[in-house]
Amino acid sequence: MKDGKLKRKDFFDVKQSPYITFHSTKIAQSGPDTFEVDGAFTIRGVSKAEKLKSVLAFVEWIERF
Repeated sequence: MKDGKLKRKDFFDVKQSPYITFHSTKIAQSGPDTFEVDGAFTIRGVSKAEKLKSVLAFVEWIERF
């Protein structure tokens, strides 16, 4: 699907509703480096509950002076 079609009124209608938001309500660790995030996506003024699964990736921090 092309970007132009997704932006049109019959799909996301970005002129009237330019934002898609996710509001988290709970984060729970489900494994050593995995988490489940409960929350709600809002698209075009309609909110739906969703559970996202995520993986925490560590990046080594190097201090530079």
